[in-house]
Amino acid sequence: MKVKHDAPDLLVIEDAPWLVGAALIVFILSFCAIGLFLLGAGDWAGLVLFLGGGGLGFGAFAVFVQKSQAIFDRRTGEVILRRRSLFGETRESHPLAEFGGAEIASRMSRSKQGTTIKMRRVELIFAEHRLPISEVWSNGSHHLRISRAINDWLDKGRGAA
Repeated sequence: MKVKHDAPDLLVIEDAPWLVGAALIVFILSFCAIGLFLLGAGDWAGLVLFLGGGGLGFGAFAVFVQKSQAIFDRRTGEVILRRRSLFGETRESHPLAEFGGAEIASRMSRSKQGTTIKMRRVELIFAEHRLPISEVWSNGSHHLRISRAINDWLDKGRGAA
């Protein structure tokens, strides 16, 4: 997640999981290539690899690879959340006047080995509800930087008003 544009009247935050997408494409192509190789050699197990591995990878790609944008626009007085995936694009708009700031939400995740990891995401606080910028929880270090950028941008606008 990163700040794509930061100006007094417009702030754009974007999350595009390129690394996850690239890894899943390599996963899909690997299973499909092995499956096709086995099918070409007359082994029907290749069909299982092709459909199972390729299909599983495609399903993961469709679910986890989603570009998210939060656009804070003083000119229109809106906060716009856009999400784009293989299934299309969604867009929702909320009044900037109801936007109270950004916070970091946390939850604990436990691995099979018993290790706990603190997962986070940036959420936007409105008068009636909270909305995540991205549906994905992660343990990266960018959450604090993004939350501060949003809150600083909001504070600068309040000072100018």
